[in-house]
Amino acid sequence: MSYQLSDEAKLEWLKNQLRKQRNIKLLNSDWTQLANGPLNSTKKAAWKNYRKALRDLPATITELNDDGEIDVTWPEEPEA
Repeated sequence: MSYQLSDEAKLEWLKNQLRKQRNIKLLNSDWTQLANGPLNSTKKAAWKNYRKALRDLPATITELNDDGEIDVTWPEEPEA
């Protein structure tokens, strides 16, 4: 017997997988927001915007595509 997820359940599962990848990207960029970090204010602001876009990303995914997957456009990582 095989069990198939509903589209809604599959969407939520895929979004959870996306969140895991997103969380790794956030963790890897935590250093950019340190008070005494190596970045100037302009670069720090660019990284802050990048991190906000990462946090907002799962909310932008609202449906499966025709292949039953999700379309993800990752924000571009700023220069360090």
